[in-house]
Amino acid sequence: MKRSDDRKNRTGMVFLFIFFGLAAGISAAGYVAYDSYEQNFRAVVERQLSAIAELKIDQLVEYRKERLGDAYIFFKNPAFCSLVRQFFEKRNNVNAHRQLHTWLAKNQAPYSYNGMFLLDARGNVRMSVPENTTPIASMIQNKALEVLRLGTITIQEFHRNEHDQRIYLTLLVPIADDTDPNRQIGVLLLRIDPEAYLYPFIQTWPVPSRTSETLIVRREGNDVLFLNELRFQ
Repeated sequence: MKRSDDRKNRTGMVFLFIFFGLAAGISAAGYVAYDSYEQNFRAVVERQLSAIAELKIDQLVEYRKERLGDAYIFFKNPAFCSLVRQFFEKRNNVNAHRQLHTWLAKNQAPYSYNGMFLLDARGNVRMSVPENTTPIASMIQNKALEVLRLGTITIQEFHRNEHDQRIYLTLLVPIADDTDPNRQIGVLLLRIDPEAYLYPFIQTWPVPSRTSETLIVRREGNDVLFLNELRFQ
């Protein structure tokens, strides 16, 4: 009777060991499978994020090139520079005023510029399209004087306009005297409202996602300044 009980106990222990062994094996196999799945999933997501980042960068670079292309339409353009000089020399030059206004209007609306401003060599605004648009920021007016000295197209990155507290980007195009190319007589400002195109473009995501977002940031000392609206704030 005792041997029979011992045999049963040994059999029970064997089955118990087998059970724990199988459980451990299944757990190990599950862990390995999950770890492999996690690594593969992470690799796929990382490749996806990298591809989207490159796409966004390429599109932003292309957008910047297009805006510079707009600026180069006016830069060192003899016909445009001649009209500006005539307009500055005679305030009552109706013909020059009309042609300049038409030229700016045809480039302002189609290319979604918030406004175009023509400044003289003292930084005074002599023409704006549209006429009732928000005045330029004081720092842009100061920047225009610097561009007059440099004589090169300049992009002023994100800045706040104290007149309406909105954020803008501005292209500054120096205007040379058509009779003396070495003398700058004014500056043309092409103001961009990033909320019209840039922010919506940045916030779009090419695949369905509840949490993804694109950020434009700038380092300022030990701090990071977010230059676009955050999706969750």
